[in-house]
Amino acid sequence: RHIVTKRTDEGLVIALHSQTGQPLFENGSEPTDLMVALGEMLVRVLNTISNDIAIAGHMRAQPVVLRQNVAWDISIDRATQMRKLMANVGFEPERIRTVRGHASRIPSVADQMSIVNDRIEVIVLR
Repeated sequence: RHIVTKRTDEGLVIALHSQTGQPLFENGSEPTDLMVALGEMLVRVLNTISNDIAIAGHMRAQPVVLRQNVAWDISIDRATQMRKLMANVGFEPERIRTVRGHASRIPSVADQMSIVNDRIEVIVLR
């Protein structure tokens, strides 16, 4: 339920999505136990190949307009937390090419406020 893959020109996108009642992050960008477990599993799989990767953090849209939009900061913090998590469980840090945040600019479902838009994408680069 939490993992969706797709092929793009950039490479294989492995998206890890939050689900209702099962978020991947709490308090902004602190990984939940679920996120840690998914990250560990992903590293085991990625360590079987030699491709470099990119990591992208995404957020759902908020129902109100804020004076200071923290979505940019939170999305990059989440991607950075994923980078650290992967390195801590055995992924070679030099294989990570980019870490980026997209705020709520690229939703994965039509409802931009859906929790499913809270996600991390790990892209296996071509």
